[in-house]
Amino acid sequence: MKDYTNDTPEFSEIIKILETTDPGHADILNEPLKKLFQNTLVIRDAIQELIQDLSALQTEFGDHTHSADDITSGTLAVERGGNGGYILGIENGVPYVEKIEQGENNG
Repeated sequence: MKDYTNDTPEFSEIIKILETTDPGHADILNEPLKKLFQNTLVIRDAIQELIQDLSALQTEFGDHTHSADDITSGTLAVERGGNGGYILGIENGVPYVEKIEQGENNG
């Protein structure tokens, strides 16, 4: 076996699954595994960006901690210098993160 790496992973919304009629060649067997691995890398990179952005916010605004009972609804837009950003929100006590692409108008 050899190592598989990808410096520019792309997220795939569709992953092909093997069928009993597919030949057992490595090119066919590895295709869905590569896509799943790339999806994992994309998600990992997005989480790392979010952690950096949140760390920068904490540095800028200080450490203000709240319990889940304190906050039930609200949003915070985090821009990344014209490179898009995130909307961090809580709706009915459930947190969510929405990515804003560069040039996207959300307001």
